[in-house]
Amino acid sequence: MARLNLEPKTWSSYKFQKLLIMIGDRHRAMGIVVDLWALAQAHWFPKRELIPFDEFERAGLPEALIECGLAERTPNGIYAKGAEDQFAWLFQAQEAGKRSGQARSKNPLNGGSTAVNGGSTVVEGHSTSLLSTPTPTLKNIAPSKNELLFIPAERTRFNFLEIYKKYPRKEGKQVGINRAKREIKTPADFQALSKAVDRYLEHAKQNATEKRFLKMFSTFIGEWRDWLEPDAGAGQDFSKAKDKLDYDKICGVSNAAN
Repeated sequence: MARLNLEPKTWSSYKFQKLLIMIGDRHRAMGIVVDLWALAQAHWFPKRELIPFDEFERAGLPEALIECGLAERTPNGIYAKGAEDQFAWLFQAQEAGKRSGQARSKNPLNGGSTAVNGGSTVVEGHSTSLLSTPTPTLKNIAPSKNELLFIPAERTRFNFLEIYKKYPRKEGKQVGINRAKREIKTPADFQALSKAVDRYLEHAKQNATEKRFLKMFSTFIGEWRDWLEPDAGAGQDFSKAKDKLDYDKICGVSNAAN
């Protein structure tokens, strides 16, 4: 896999801190940022292309990346903010390799032969790549579509489309549904999710929240358990770990798998 450079300031930036609050788990938030930059690098080098919308969704990257300002949705794809500076070293290494190859081709070493062929130098029968790592591709940095969408068979019986249909704001449909499929393991989980949606929508109704100001569907699914807490909606702190929820108290059902 190609080298991926992330500066320490990445984790102390305001944008990452905002993502951390939205996600609620530091390790998960860091993993999401690494996935974003790995996918961005695969497309930015060497043609400076943006991340296609479908690949962004297949990778399971949340809309929270866009909401916190780490990425931007453009007409042509997803732009990882700062990609031009972040990946400048790749283009510099490529140019340095070209210059090195040209110089060696003009100066054979002690009777040995030097040739440049397809980005590699061959010196006295030994081939070395001009770049220490191969050009990154989506294939070697991200799971396949089948791997991303693998869901145990017992979980497919839950009707997540019904959850989506009753949720007013429709952005983030596929990412949200895929995330729900990974998290919902039992009928009690599914009933609790439905209850969380109802509580969030009731909270929005009581506060006269316009639909455009509701959380995106994918964002809500990433934090739905918070809306089962007694004080949901009252100054939530998503950065703090939550105790195990009492499904019997919330939904009147057992959390044991059927």
